Amino acid sequence: MRFSMGTRVVAALGALLAAGSAFAGVTTTAIVGGGATSLFSPAIGTNSATQTITLTFNGNGGTNNGASLSALATAGANAADFAIVGGTCQPGTTVLSAGSPSCTVIVQYKASTAATETAQLTGSCSTVGLAVGGFTLTCGNIGAGANTGPLTSLTGALLAALAPTPLLDPKMLTAFCALLLAVGVYFASRRQRT
Repeated sequence: MRFSMGTRVVAALGALLAAGSAFAGVTTTAIVGGGATSLFSPAIGTNSATQTITLTFNGNGGTNNGASLSALATAGANAADFAIVGGTCQPGTTVLSAGSPSCTVIVQYKASTAATETAQLTGSCSTVGLAVGGFTLTCGNIGAGANTGPLTSLTGALLAALAPTPLLDPKMLTAFCALLLAVGVYFASRRQRT
């Protein structure tokens, strides 16, 4: 009887400990971005068209957790030439979860050189437990478990560098050929008269 009672107490204590956060497991909650984003400036010192990047909640612990976006910025070698100009992702107020799985960031590029430039959209997040019980939550970006990191890479280039302007515009070349033909016909008809 004494052995049976001791076994039940140990089993009950084991169940209580297993329900605690140290034993319940780890749920990774993350805010992730997409792949690379390319922006093209029409000229040095001129803004590109805007591009929209979607940030998505990625939680493997079900619907009872979320991630709060605590910071958002551009970073890297040419970060000053890239700007966040809008979107629904608002650091300090945006919380993503299974019920609200995504938000957007609108970026723009202004070339300061003819060379291709690069930067990253970076962010920080913190875990929000929505009745999670005994789970330990970690918030990450692209790297699992890192609270700060790159969300997507940004590349900027001059639009003219992609499609070089031809030496002679086809319409101008056609008009020039028509003019030469007309001049040739005029002089040929004059020569026949003499």
